[in-house]
Amino acid sequence: RGAAGGGGDKKRDVADDDDDDDEYDGVPVECTPSELSELREQASALTFDEARIELLDCARYGEVDAVRAILDAHSGAGAGAGASSPPLVESVDRTGSTPLHRSSANGHLSTTLLLLRRGARRTASNDSGNSPLHWAASNGHSSVVKALLEEEEEKEKEKEKEEEKVDVLKKNDFGRSALTEGFSSKDTEVVRLLLEHDSAAEERLLSGGTEVDPEEVEGEGGESDGDVALNDASSVDTAGTGSTSGACVVHEFDFLRGSDDDDVDVDVDVDDEKTNGSKDDDDGRRKKKSVLIRELPITRADDPFGSDPSEDTTGLGIWCASLVMARWASSPSVVGRLRGRRVVELGAGCGVPGLAAAVALRGGDGAGGGGAESMTLTDLNPATVRNLEYNVALNDPDRRNQGGGTTEGTEPTTPWSRTVRASTIDWDDPSTYPHCADGGDDDNDDGSDARGGVDVVLGSDLVYQSAVVPYLLKAVSGLLPRPGGLFLYVAPLDAGRDGLDDFLRPGGALESAGFVRSGDRNDSETMGGRLAPDSYRSNPLRNGDEEECFLHFHELASTRYVLHEFVRK
Repeated sequence: RGAAGGGGDKKRDVADDDDDDDEYDGVPVECTPSELSELREQASALTFDEARIELLDCARYGEVDAVRAILDAHSGAGAGAGASSPPLVESVDRTGSTPLHRSSANGHLSTTLLLLRRGARRTASNDSGNSPLHWAASNGHSSVVKALLEEEEEKEKEKEKEEEKVDVLKKNDFGRSALTEGFSSKDTEVVRLLLEHDSAAEERLLSGGTEVDPEEVEGEGGESDGDVALNDASSVDTAGTGSTSGACVVHEFDFLRGSDDDDVDVDVDVDDEKTNGSKDDDDGRRKKKSVLIRELPITRADDPFGSDPSEDTTGLGIWCASLVMARWASSPSVVGRLRGRRVVELGAGCGVPGLAAAVALRGGDGAGGGGAESMTLTDLNPATVRNLEYNVALNDPDRRNQGGGTTEGTEPTTPWSRTVRASTIDWDDPSTYPHCADGGDDDNDDGSDARGGVDVVLGSDLVYQSAVVPYLLKAVSGLLPRPGGLFLYVAPLDAGRDGLDDFLRPGGALESAGFVRSGDRNDSETMGGRLAPDSYRSNPLRNGDEEECFLHFHELASTRYVLHEFVRK
């Protein structure tokens, strides 16, 4: 381009030439010595402003030796010295983009390496907040992405300043990070390189970069010491779980997103006077049925199950099977059978399925009109139950928009809190099984439950070892003692769960305990269940962000899940 153009496409074996200029800055020379000399002469004749324009142009087209010549000629040092005036190498065009932006965007590896070794800043942002890494990732240039990250590692050895460190999660003015752009490129190598970078550590991906203050995590044994403040990200107690701090994230789910009308209940009560059928109205109706779930890091990652069931901290995280169950629990076929019933979710963890069902069932006024008689979310680990209580309060329509909390040990004060509850349950101890709230019309004079048990039990991927099966079977049988009791269960297909086959297969533990499979299915691959529709594995996040969904729930789309339905004889 112009006076310093040329040399962009030529390739030769530099070992065939004895010139000292064959390679310096660690970047091979691509033209002949005579051509390089001519380029330097042309570059020397340029004014500084002309050199700046030429540099930007040559970087765009990957003319590495022209870039080299311009930097040499205007560096204030001898050719080949590898020094450059920072103002020149950091020249910008009308959009604020540097030569490194241009070479990175177009995938010119040699030019990118040369610019980096001449002092170009990898973290430079243009007028839109994009760094060279943003552009390289967006266009799927894996070799350039690798170079930008590896060159940073070399700088790290020289104790690079904090502000010069690459951050793959730093967002541009459009809210997109280099990692976001990498996912958009659909280049798996680019995504791998970015995910393996130190700045994409798991805790930052989970929390969006926000850490929980250790001083704010208080309490003992999961007992509440006051309100669950909905704007306090650290109010869950983690004492006794091996963690005193951590990161959390609140997801907003829309289990109507990506689902066919035949799959999910879309009936919502809305004031007709406030509705004109517009898209904004539809979004408003859907938001009324969005589900907020706080997820916490699973503590003791090396041994999350612990030596006792009460030490199991796996429920602090969201498992993909629970997202599939949430879709199913929100479908017309299930919603209709939950209305007016007592429902218990076993091993609820963060409570996604139970809360999704409760939100789908409640009326537009939040009073639970047409909803379940009761929805009880259960688990055993104290910290998990505490987080369940938080999530129940988070979805209370009377508190959700007010930043309010819920106080343990006090009478429920809202229609939602009288219907939806979190509870501690020990599968091996029937005295802990929730039946219903005391004082109902069906209670005996002594306050005990005359009906005995509940009507529906939900469970998602609860069998992970054969030793669990007897206890789970005891709980399901104890909670559903009457004929017609419904047990809905979701399990991943081909997950290799020890004991799962014995629990679910025809003639297995459940059928031996008096349960029959609903429907006539003899598929041995699915143990008599049916494969979940593809829509149940689609992105459930309300914002529709595919990158965010992949980061948190990468197994959702790639794993097949089976829906199992049993009825008590």
